Amino acid sequence: MTVHNDVEKRKQALIAEVYAAFEGVSREGGVSWTEAGAIDSRGDAAERAGARTFDTEKNWMEIVDDPKWAPEKQYWGGFSFLDPIGTRYYLPPLLIRASRDGPCDNLFSALAPGKSDSADSFGWFRDHFSAFTTRQRRCVAAFVRLQVDRRDDPAWKNDAIVQFFEWPEIYERYWKQFDK
Repeated sequence: MTVHNDVEKRKQALIAEVYAAFEGVSREGGVSWTEAGAIDSRGDAAERAGARTFDTEKNWMEIVDDPKWAPEKQYWGGFSFLDPIGTRYYLPPLLIRASRDGPCDNLFSALAPGKSDSADSFGWFRDHFSAFTTRQRRCVAAFVRLQVDRRDDPAWKNDAIVQFFEWPEIYERYWKQFDK
């Protein structure tokens, strides 16, 4: 079996597992995607509430293929400004998109624990994933490992985010502990 065929099979299995592991995950009580942008802009409570009204989907599966939700093209808000509930809600659609189409730097940043070993830095990172179940963390670990393995796949040899971002480092540094 070629590297490409193996990666393709794992990609399809990962997508199915993301749907299963995150089924029923709600955003109830968490920060919404547009609200994260308001937080980034230092919006007050009224601006945050107004921003939340733009996020009208009923579950995360509705935004997997919604072209209006484009986190891979925005550099405001995003995962850094979500709480653990929002992170668990918005990560699955992006994992699915990135498994199919390739990751974006916004996703890499969300999954990278950072270079600092300080308690504050690493604690903040772990907090973002505190609402995840073991199964959901395993999905993320499998996604990160897939990016590591894509580096050797000829189909991804020209993808800068797959090739040049430090997927092996973040896998070893944090996600490996959740991999099966």
